[in-house]
Amino acid sequence: SSNVNFTDTIGVEDSVFVFSSGTYYIKVINGVCEQIDSIIALSESINIEVFANDICRGDSTFVGVTNLNPVPITSYRWNVDTLKTEAFIIVSPDSSTWYTVEVMNSAGCIIKDSVFVNVYDCIDVFCDAKNLKIPTAFSPNNDGINDAYFIEDKDGIVTNFKLEIFNRLGQKVFEFFDINEKWDKEDGADKLSPQVFDFYLELECIGQKKLFHKGNITLIR
Repeated sequence: SSNVNFTDTIGVEDSVFVFSSGTYYIKVINGVCEQIDSIIALSESINIEVFANDICRGDSTFVGVTNLNPVPITSYRWNVDTLKTEAFIIVSPDSSTWYTVEVMNSAGCIIKDSVFVNVYDCIDVFCDAKNLKIPTAFSPNNDGINDAYFIEDKDGIVTNFKLEIFNRLGQKVFEFFDINEKWDKEDGADKLSPQVFDFYLELECIGQKKLFHKGNITLIR
């Protein structure tokens, strides 16, 4: 029972399973003799997160486990050919695949979790300005021609993107973090006078390759 009055008996056997923390009481009767004893049950849950990076074909990545619970993990079992038993493994898959791990903590709790690793054909991915269309001018005058400034990811290789635009006084006039976003009249570009801006581009491509690039943008009327 979970109370000393035995109003919610959970079993009459010599052993029972409990599924939540708390104090549990047992009453033993032998003829006219009776004894009550108790035990405290603690629930040691298990919670993990499995992580990895997407890669280019031929590259490797770490696949690992983060323990999100203070109870120590005592064993790991991965679904790779060698059935590795470490918290972190290095893999080099030829194709996109799932990696699954089964872990056990010191309380005997077991859980499985998985992570998917994408494998890309990155032979032609250099993550440089040649993979992008970076205009050097635009004319936000609402004539339907070059009214917006945007950078085009021609090969679909950009995974993270940041563009900052400054005037010649060093004041930031616009920034965006989505390569599909545009700088146009909706952001006040049509109210600016003709001038030359500086821009700083920071992006990450497939395979975690990075690019830092700077240049100029001429606003024309």
